Amino acid sequence: MTVRQKITIAIIISFAIPLFFTVFTASFCKSSLKQILKKNYNYVPKKISLFKDSYLVADEISNNNFNMVYQEIIKSPESFVEIDNLDTINKDLQKVNAFLFVQLNSNDLFYGRSTNDFAGIFNIIHQGYPHYLSEDAIYNSYFVSDNGKNINTFVITNLGPYTHSLEKYVNTVIAVFVISLLTSAVLLGLWLYFSFYRQFELLTSIARQISESELDLPIKVPDSDDEIIRLCKKLELTRQKLLDMLEERLQYEEDTRVMITSLAHDFRTPLTAIKGYSEGLRDNIAKTEEKRNQYLQTIYNKACDLTYLVDELSLFSKVEGNNIIYNFKALNLNNYFIDCMEEIDLDISSSNFDVTFTNNVNKDTRILADPEQLKRVITNICGNSIKYNDKEKGILNITINELVKSPKLYKVLDEMEKKEDTLVIVSIADNGPGVSDKALPLIFNRFYRTDSSRNSSKPGSGLGLSIVAKIVYDHGGKIWAERNEYGGLTIFFTLKTKNSI
Repeated sequence: MTVRQKITIAIIISFAIPLFFTVFTASFCKSSLKQILKKNYNYVPKKISLFKDSYLVADEISNNNFNMVYQEIIKSPESFVEIDNLDTINKDLQKVNAFLFVQLNSNDLFYGRSTNDFAGIFNIIHQGYPHYLSEDAIYNSYFVSDNGKNINTFVITNLGPYTHSLEKYVNTVIAVFVISLLTSAVLLGLWLYFSFYRQFELLTSIARQISESELDLPIKVPDSDDEIIRLCKKLELTRQKLLDMLEERLQYEEDTRVMITSLAHDFRTPLTAIKGYSEGLRDNIAKTEEKRNQYLQTIYNKACDLTYLVDELSLFSKVEGNNIIYNFKALNLNNYFIDCMEEIDLDISSSNFDVTFTNNVNKDTRILADPEQLKRVITNICGNSIKYNDKEKGILNITINELVKSPKLYKVLDEMEKKEDTLVIVSIADNGPGVSDKALPLIFNRFYRTDSSRNSSKPGSGLGLSIVAKIVYDHGGKIWAERNEYGGLTIFFTLKTKNSI
């Protein structure tokens, strides 16, 4: 449940619960009030309200009571000077909480209740007000003159049972509303507090870890659509990314240290040789022309090794800084690899190598690639196979296949690259010494060499395959290595066809 949903539910419930109990209590109180009116005044209103127009109910009660007397006055005014008759009428009025008061020629003739009980309203009558409504009483009056007799008749209704009950019920409804509102607010507040407490604790914990650089301890975030949980997931993802960045930074620093050490070693070896043979020539150690030529050839070879190292380092610097300018062109895949194979055949003509090329894709397939950089990829991989060959007769097989669906292949490729018509796979296999399974994922790292002591007689900087990998990635492909049936190494890389780019 999201935060918005929780807050919306809390707002709705905070109003719904008090409203429900208030309406229920008001309905009960109105029902009870109707019973009180029926019992005390023999009157049942069609509509009753606790909070407005209460005086209308009082007027109706008073009018109903007065009508009981009014008909008698109209029919027989003279009877209203007879005490026995007035007493009978008064007894009927008392059944509905009313009583009679009569004046004859401005003199008090009959009191239906003690004047002490309603002294206030009697004083008001004596002051001449025609109609009076107070908290406890209301009266209606009628004046009639009969045979020189001026008769003032007053019907006074005791409103106490109605007004006191009304006040009690109004207070009850207000109290129920306030109590239910406070209770629902407290309960919902506790519900929201405990709903958000753990989430905010989790959020605070992740933020604290990030602020204090404690990035190596993962935090389990529950699965929820809650906005706070989503924020926690993003912060946890940020923590993981920061950890990855830190590890990359540490790895970069370690690689830099290794690079400096490796370059120092790789440069020192040929420089030492150049220095030694140069001193030999200077000190005239090489007595014969043949010996001097041998010294000079060695110096030249070592200088070439240094040039190769410098060129590799310069290219690596461009690759790492994304400063290689690619000149992509539409190339016929088959023709391009045939040209490359001709150059490779020339380079290994003096070596005992059996080189084969097999193209299993359509001969008209075209790719979009930088011909120079793609050739660097091919020649570098083939060059490593030739350089590290330890067999009397070497094997170098270059094969191009269409992408075929394979679970093993899917472990290497991204989901977006699983369409059969978007990729071709180039494999270059040899029968050399290969590498261990542990080293397979490392051979494309910078400065990695299977000869960790770097004492191999084979020249190399350990940058070649990392450069190859970067070029392949820049062409939108993937590269990986596997051991093959010859015991050697097969390097695979993918290329996107022109139609899929």
